[in-house]
Amino acid sequence: ADVNATYTCGDLDGSDNIDSTDIFYTMLYIANVAVGNDGGLTAEQIAAADVDGNGTVDSTDSFYIMYYVALRGAGYDTSWEEVLAK
Repeated sequence: ADVNATYTCGDLDGSDNIDSTDIFYTMLYIANVAVGNDGGLTAEQIAAADVDGNGTVDSTDSFYIMYYVALRGAGYDTSWEEVLAK
């Protein structure tokens, strides 16, 4: 991945796809931070992972990314606005 890339919502690895790799990086970050380790992500990746925009990357963001990937995988042309609708 290009470390100088500008990341988009949910796309942590800059691949222009939101997929299981992005889910993995999000979950690994959350697990590392939970036990006091460095999360291993750049500021841009953290911004991409914070899909609900609350300033924290947590299990809610992980859920939203998994939900987005699942909907897309099932053939739904969904958007972040639809996934994050409250």
